[in-house]
Amino acid sequence: MQPQKIEEILELIWTLGEESINEKNQIIQQSAEKDVEKIFVAMKRQNLIVVDQEKIVLTTPGAKYAQLIVRRHRLAERLFKDVFKISERSIEKEACTWEHVLSEEVTDSVCSFLGHPKVCPHNKPIPPGQCCYKYKSEKTITPLVQPLLAAAIGSPLKIAYILPDLLRRLDRLTTMGICPGAIITINQKQPALVISCQETTIALDRSIGTEIFVISANHINST
Repeated sequence: MQPQKIEEILELIWTLGEESINEKNQIIQQSAEKDVEKIFVAMKRQNLIVVDQEKIVLTTPGAKYAQLIVRRHRLAERLFKDVFKISERSIEKEACTWEHVLSEEVTDSVCSFLGHPKVCPHNKPIPPGQCCYKYKSEKTITPLVQPLLAAAIGSPLKIAYILPDLLRRLDRLTTMGICPGAIITINQKQPALVISCQETTIALDRSIGTEIFVISANHINST
């Protein structure tokens, strides 16, 4: 059985599991693979899944494997959207390729370069890697995308993405023009976070600055 087919099913099981869907028939219906039943047999043989009546459950090794695939896919989506500016139509196809070829070392390098993002462009969580737990003490790669609060004062910044929990709490952000793609500048960080957006000066709680992620000015100037 080709490893790529197994990885595709592992990713699907993980993704459906995020929506509390683990029925075998649902997985089969949503899979693009024609020989899903054969893949299930191979996965059971490799101790990646167990079949509990009509439900598919990931084993501990299976969950760890699936998490790596999902992590690679969603980091690739983030990279293609924020850095390469690839069209939405092409992002999914390219990410599906990258999820099968990235080594763990390269995956962590991409994650560090992007500032350890927590969500993909579709606001789905990106499983953290070891680099995410170490980055506060081991900053070996200068991140391209970083929290607003960590960015430099006075330089133009482009909002890459905003964590979904913040958007749900503060709908007024979009009414003030604070949304992905907007160009902003930090005026001050203490005692409050003050930014300029569309010729308007806005004061924000400092905690908000950790949930808005921006692209560095150097990248803006080079694109």
